[in-house]
Amino acid sequence: MLLKDSVRPDNWLGHEVSKTTEIYIQVTTRGFQIKSPLDIEIDFKFFLFFKMKRLVIFVTLIVTSLAIYAQSKQFIIRDSITHEVVPYAAVFFMQKTYGGTYTNENGLVLIPDSIHKIKISHISFCEKIISIDNLVNREILLNPNVKEIKEVVVTNKKYKSLEIGLHRLKRTGHSYGGATGFLVAIFIPYNEQWQISPLISEIHSVFKKTHLIEGPYKALLKIDLQLPSIKNGAPDGNSLLSKELIYKSDKFENNLRISLKQPVVFPKEGVFVILEWVSDQPGFIYLNPFITMTTENKTNYSWIKRKFKQEDWRKISEDEGEKHSNNILFDGQTPNFCIGLTILQ
Repeated sequence: MLLKDSVRPDNWLGHEVSKTTEIYIQVTTRGFQIKSPLDIEIDFKFFLFFKMKRLVIFVTLIVTSLAIYAQSKQFIIRDSITHEVVPYAAVFFMQKTYGGTYTNENGLVLIPDSIHKIKISHISFCEKIISIDNLVNREILLNPNVKEIKEVVVTNKKYKSLEIGLHRLKRTGHSYGGATGFLVAIFIPYNEQWQISPLISEIHSVFKKTHLIEGPYKALLKIDLQLPSIKNGAPDGNSLLSKELIYKSDKFENNLRISLKQPVVFPKEGVFVILEWVSDQPGFIYLNPFITMTTENKTNYSWIKRKFKQEDWRKISEDEGEKHSNNILFDGQTPNFCIGLTILQ
């Protein structure tokens, strides 16, 4: 039985709904226009069946992951020039249609024995595809990716600080995110009224700590800024940051403000703010924190991507796995992530 103020997962992407009983009644009476106790009982049974089915799939994924990683080899990934370890690099399993993991903070990664070829991706290094069967010392070297990023010089001029984006809008009771290799992004357009392009100095996110995860609180996120692609308007895959930006904490912060090491000129094409959930544990797991959502803005600025399923970016409103949930949870309104920026003018 679902209890008031209990917390439940809506799907593997990480929807979390608080006060389940109240929300479910609202959905059944408004979304499905149920008028009789019999209808409510029938729909409630269907609801439980639907949730149990998802729970079985999730448990199966966990058990399968544990079984796979029980037979694995450990590799270390290093910079080919400095020989320093490369933490939190994404490692894709090439033999499968999906699957992958990350190196830990010491550059170590576990690869299942069934995997013979991997692809390694990191913002500061050239992408590498390699067969791992014949690696004697189990060491993989990556070549640094030299990027020409125009240096921004902040002078003694008095700048006006302004917060933009969706992080200050009224939030819904729902939150989103929290899974290995899951990415969310929000597009923030350029304001044509700006006479001079401002500088991006901070990234804002409004989070919620989920009770789906037992044990001590732990957060590990990659944060990035990217341009929109000319082809489809999605993030283009090229970082505007000179170095990878990692947020790691064992203390929950509801309103997170992360300062950029070096300010970035706000692009006239607009900019995507991207959050990526990282785990240095093998296999698929839920991860803190969850990102809160708002329906105050009627334009869909939010995109999602499941990295290790090797999916392309897609708008949250166009994702097949989310359409049904969004219609129920948000009553047909447009959901967006509570993410924003501080700019200097």
